[in-house]
Amino acid sequence: MPVVTERADTAAFVAAGQGDFSFMVEMFAEPEFGKPVADWIRTPVVPYLKNYGEDGGIDDGAALFIARLDDRLAGHLAVSRNWNGYALIEMIGVDRSMRGQGIGSALIEQAIAWTKVENLPGLMLETQNNNLAACALYEKHGFRLGGIDRCLYRGLDPQSSEIALFWYREV
Repeated sequence: MPVVTERADTAAFVAAGQGDFSFMVEMFAEPEFGKPVADWIRTPVVPYLKNYGEDGGIDDGAALFIARLDDRLAGHLAVSRNWNGYALIEMIGVDRSMRGQGIGSALIEQAIAWTKVENLPGLMLETQNNNLAACALYEKHGFRLGGIDRCLYRGLDPQSSEIALFWYREV
């Protein structure tokens, strides 16, 4: 059965967010502009589970979408208008047990379609250099690395090795 995405109200979005969105961190990558994610230099680390947990920072005006696979909630996406005129993917997540089945791609395509309907020039989002599966997904959908911030996560942990990566895609 194909992945189905649909516009969601807050309750459905929250329900879709009850899944396991964690991922195993096994390495950090050194991002490079103009170089494919697969070619970034990687530094292995002792594996650990990363979980973003609850995020209450979704903009009140965000468009909310959910994805279903075989009638099961599989993921969610929140996208809004950013201050710079781009669409901002505020949150995207696919339940860990359902990854690799096209759900992330379906949600990204939904965000692209929303961006076109809203007549915005493109999309942007932020992830980190330890979430390489997400980086590869964004690259696959035509996003390009537009910014690298080595200090963003140091406020949470002064010893953090996480690098914020800002991805952009024109529509």
